[in-house]
Amino acid sequence: MIKLTDKEIRNLKSNSSLAEPIGGRGAGTLLLRNRFGIIEAYYRYFYQKKKVHLKVGFYKAGKNSGLTLAEIRNKTIDLSRTRNEHPDLKNFLEIENKKQELELKLQKENLEKESLKGTLEELFNSYIKHLINNKKSSFKDVERYFNVDVFIYFPEFKTIKACDIKTDDIIKILSFHIQRGVKAGVNRLRSHLLAAFNYGMKVDNDPRHIASDGKLFRITSNPVTPIPKQSDYEKVIDRILTLEEVKHFWHHFQYVENINPLIVALVHFLFATGGQRPKQLLRSQWLDYDLSKRTLNIVDSKGKGNTREYLTPLTSRAINLLKQLPTEDYSHPFTTTGKTPIRVETIQKAIRKYYTQFDVSPFSLRDIRRTCKNLMIDAGVDREKRNLIQNHGLIGVDFKHYDKSDHLPEKINGFTKYDLLLNKIISDL
Repeated sequence: MIKLTDKEIRNLKSNSSLAEPIGGRGAGTLLLRNRFGIIEAYYRYFYQKKKVHLKVGFYKAGKNSGLTLAEIRNKTIDLSRTRNEHPDLKNFLEIENKKQELELKLQKENLEKESLKGTLEELFNSYIKHLINNKKSSFKDVERYFNVDVFIYFPEFKTIKACDIKTDDIIKILSFHIQRGVKAGVNRLRSHLLAAFNYGMKVDNDPRHIASDGKLFRITSNPVTPIPKQSDYEKVIDRILTLEEVKHFWHHFQYVENINPLIVALVHFLFATGGQRPKQLLRSQWLDYDLSKRTLNIVDSKGKGNTREYLTPLTSRAINLLKQLPTEDYSHPFTTTGKTPIRVETIQKAIRKYYTQFDVSPFSLRDIRRTCKNLMIDAGVDREKRNLIQNHGLIGVDFKHYDKSDHLPEKINGFTKYDLLLNKIISDL
């Protein structure tokens, strides 16, 4: 069998060709053509008595790109072997190329679809945005739980698609915090995760959401649902500070190591206002205070439905505490940043440092509200006035539908009795 040489190919004149048989009779031929100085290689064979040419590539001449003679010969032999199984080789290769193109197209589409699937971080951000748009004040707490309790300890979950998060992943997160000694916080984290995934399951069908960022979460089942709530972590706390504990707390809280005086003033203010709900009190701005009328207008967003407002009278003690605050140029009285109010968790942390440092029985921020209610009982404030002061819902059709009064006289009467007892308790005399 005569084989071509590189010298013969390089000397091939323009518009001329050279041929080399591939294998035995009928196996086909390697054909090289010089077209205007560029040498092209083809595999030539017969199919149904017709010549068929399949381009193999360009011959590498000098520094030009292309294939060597050996590479061209090997590719041609491979084509000849494939033709043994597929006589209509050209048609077979065209079909295979179309299959590959279709496969690549499907892969690209799948990649595009995959890129549109939101990650866990994107799900959390979208859910928090949803809370903000619906004016849910809890969004800051939710944001902290996600950013701190999930992503600080498990940063690898950030880029996982939300639909790929499994129940085992959620168990891993919650178990870690249980081992850290976190109790009630584990249930809150579970609750926020459950709500976020429920949101993700619904939002794919919301045209407004799709129009905003196009992210789809494709969550088919909530991975948090099978995980039980730790009910024993939610035991009702009925701690009430004794009179001696109230006095010690009032006078010694300021000596907690590295405590901000503003937190001390806030705790004193909670007592002075009869144990108002801390979150509502912290959200109140200077605009809600009327020192001339000695009132505070609190917006109650507790529970479902529309928010409602109620007036709380301010005692001289409460007004004096407000006048000593260094935040008159800010929007909120109780702020350390000038932008956002102090967080409830910050106060609870300071209380924890207090009872640890002074070795007293533990208590929580919510116990202050309960203690104030008990002090009102000791001071002789009747049940109706106690409920008015702490904004507990009054029972009865007349209260629900017809009573629109702010009840300031009754509240002031109750506060007068309460403040006299508080003054007696904290007095150093």
